[in-house]
Amino acid sequence: MATRVQFGLGAVGVMLCIAMFVVPAIAGNPPEAVVRTYGGGSMDVGIGAVSGTGGSLSVIAVSREYGVGDNLSCLLSLDPGGGMNTAAAFGSEGYEVPQVAYQTSDGFVMAGVFQNPPVLEVPDVVLMKVSDIGVLQWQQTYGTDGYDGLYDVRATSDGGYVAVGDASQVPVENGAINRILLLKVDAEGNQQWLQLLGDDSITSASAVLELDGGGYLLLSGASTDGKVEVVLITTDSGGNVVGQRSYGAAVHLSGRSMVAVDDGVVICGAAYANISRPFDAFLLKVDVAGELAWYQQFGLPEFHEDGLRLAQDSDGGFILAGTTDGTTAGNVDVYLVKTDAAGNLQWEAHYGTAGRDVPRYLGVAPDGSYLITGYGVVQESPTPNYDILVIRTVPLLVTFMRGDSNVDGERDISDPVYTLTYLFLGGPDLSCLDAADVNDDSDVDISDAVATLGHLFLGSPLKLPLPYPGIGVDPTDDALGCARYPPSSR
Repeated sequence: MATRVQFGLGAVGVMLCIAMFVVPAIAGNPPEAVVRTYGGGSMDVGIGAVSGTGGSLSVIAVSREYGVGDNLSCLLSLDPGGGMNTAAAFGSEGYEVPQVAYQTSDGFVMAGVFQNPPVLEVPDVVLMKVSDIGVLQWQQTYGTDGYDGLYDVRATSDGGYVAVGDASQVPVENGAINRILLLKVDAEGNQQWLQLLGDDSITSASAVLELDGGGYLLLSGASTDGKVEVVLITTDSGGNVVGQRSYGAAVHLSGRSMVAVDDGVVICGAAYANISRPFDAFLLKVDVAGELAWYQQFGLPEFHEDGLRLAQDSDGGFILAGTTDGTTAGNVDVYLVKTDAAGNLQWEAHYGTAGRDVPRYLGVAPDGSYLITGYGVVQESPTPNYDILVIRTVPLLVTFMRGDSNVDGERDISDPVYTLTYLFLGGPDLSCLDAADVNDDSDVDISDAVATLGHLFLGSPLKLPLPYPGIGVDPTDDALGCARYPPSSR
């Protein structure tokens, strides 16, 4: 499931001028959402989620309520109604706190911090690989002589993983320094190399992607002459810096997350004039040459919005999740923004509990719904009490034509060819799995191509499953979904 991006940067940092404006809300209705919390009387935080059959969910969490002893990592299995089926805790000797979870083909890999007093008083970083049912497959620790942390991890094309964060108080002759920590491991978590990058103004990184030609792209930031800017850094396959470029504006820009697109990367974060003033969420696209393609800013006047997590939607647009205090109750909610492929606002909404809610994960489910997990603050003091927050939007129903695998509005010989190319020749992804599931058995395989050929040329089967013969919704509740189908409005 490694995702690689084409990208190139010059070796010299460049200041790009960005025209600043807040995008007004335009046409588009935000979806309804179901908001649930899970936890006890302590610290419980969701960091990842994946949808299952029939609306079930698996949630990766760091939880004292569902963990066992010092093993706070756990996988919660939720039924379609939100009830908890199982809670599987995992970990090894020591105290590990994952910060992020990345879905793999057979489970999750998590990255965070690890401490094992009195053996290890200063925190190291940890990677944990867990199966899709919550069985720990391996756990490894890494680090410097100082305080280390990891904030993002991704699968790589060689079967291993790359993770990024920071190393603080690294001993040097003239005192302590802070640097970006870039870590590469193999498929079993064995360290291949660890690099410390940056300088006195570039000290941490929040996201990493693998480059198409080898090497890595890091999302960082710099404060120069009192100005905060987004910084992108490229490295070679050994983690050595190749290029660096900064993206600034009349206001401060703090990048939080990024996703790869066909022709570059899109970054989300917060834009603010100064930390005491209201600020907005932003999206920024950089093309493969490292040039600014577009910039969009979102938010409510006189309120604070932040962009924390980003995902590309099935229609080529983007979903941004962050926080806003612009609620009628005066609390902080999860702020959700939907845009088109150029970052133009389609709708914005906020969801949450009666307290402060913060997203730590954002994803798009096969049925088109949006999955968010993080934490909801029950109590800040004297003893902090956070619950696991799970938000799932109600999917918009997409209509489709059964058998139209290539979504061209016709059912003909090109459809089974398209399906077979996808299955056996590495062809393009199917944008409407329900349409390709010709026999409606909740799977896409060679039998679907055979069914289409039989229907077209032998009259057997004479009729395909609904919504045949027209266009409609899928009557079968399965995990396939339909991300895009003309002339659907989605």
